[in-house]
Amino acid sequence: MQGRDHKNLYIGCGFATLGALMGLAIILLLLFNQEQHAVRYPGAQIMRNLTQSTIRPTYIRLDNGYRSKTERLYIRNWYADTFKLRISEENDECVGMGGTTQGLAFQQMTSVTICEGAGGQRTIWITRMISRH
Repeated sequence: MQGRDHKNLYIGCGFATLGALMGLAIILLLLFNQEQHAVRYPGAQIMRNLTQSTIRPTYIRLDNGYRSKTERLYIRNWYADTFKLRISEENDECVGMGGTTQGLAFQQMTSVTICEGAGGQRTIWITRMISRH
């Protein structure tokens, strides 16, 4: 091969790599968006100031906050059943739940806190930590 052929090969490989990385980024964004909606109690209002993500080399932390007028018992049962969480603490104002799920290469620790709020609304805080195990 001549120098020009090598240059064209390198350029082609560069574009292929860039395309693959962009495709991977789009897939990860779609999965992230789907994961964010999966933790939302049906009909709950998103609290934007309580929704954030932290990405570190060893873990990803996803925090979400919602408000709902649904009775706390129904919300509690939905999260417990949907994410296989155990109740860790409950009183007249709040209930806390948590659990861990294991995948092939990752584990997800989930905690949910539901508290009574003003105007008959319940506030729901969800924290998920995804890390390698």
